[in-house]
Amino acid sequence: MSQLLSVLHARYENDRVLYAVVSVVTMLLVGVLVGLLMDWIGRRLGVDTSVLHHHREKVK
Repeated sequence: MSQLLSVLHARYENDRVLYAVVSVVTMLLVGVLVGLLMDWIGRRLGVDTSVLHHHREKVK
C-alpha cells in the first residue's frame, strides 16, 4: 500500500495534469461499474427501474 502511495505522490509531483486526468477517468470508470452492478442487482431482485415504467406510473 505504501508503494502505491509513493508512486501516486511521485506522479502528482511530476505531472499534476496527468494525475488529475487519470484520477477523473478512474472515478468515472468506478462510477460506471458500480452503476452497472447496482442495475444488475436490481434486475435480479425484480425491481423495474426503467424510464417507461416510471412514465406509466405517472400517467395512471
